[in-house]
Amino acid sequence: MKQGDKFSWHHRKQSASAVHAEERERYDAAALTADEVVISRAGTSATYTETTFRKTVFSKQRLGYGLAVLVTIVLGLASRRYANALPPFVADHAGDMLWAMMVYWGCRMLLYRRYGIAILAALLFCYGIEFSQLYQAEWIRQLRDTTIGGLVLGHGFLVVDLIRYTVGVGLAAALDWLARYMLRQ
Repeated sequence: MKQGDKFSWHHRKQSASAVHAEERERYDAAALTADEVVISRAGTSATYTETTFRKTVFSKQRLGYGLAVLVTIVLGLASRRYANALPPFVADHAGDMLWAMMVYWGCRMLLYRRYGIAILAALLFCYGIEFSQLYQAEWIRQLRDTTIGGLVLGHGFLVVDLIRYTVGVGLAAALDWLARYMLRQ
């Protein structure tokens, strides 16, 4: 939608309490809960079911989270490759923190309407991977010796990694909340 376009939103199914005209104008597309929505513009109208409408809106959100995953992967790989150019503290902690951020963005891509569940899922996934490093069977060590296996599964259990993951997921969740807050303004 262009910024100059004016759309009016009308509910076909009203709730028990009447919606005031002022409130109807302030409705955000993502906040609509009617079964059907009529979008009218310059005398033409089109009817979309709620499912179709949500797919359109939320597929853009999923695309944004997918882009965040890709950017975070690039930053994480760069933090490992150019670690000698970074301050020692950043070089030691950035990779694991960015990995946890990438996991959060992936969870948000799958659970785009469930902010709190995505945080919990990302933390559980990160902690699960870290605790799985206590298991040292031959087959999983061979898998961890591959490039992708080492990046995804890690190599050895470290308690400090749990802190890095918590900070990474917390930072990503804060950035996500801030971005969504700014987009609503």
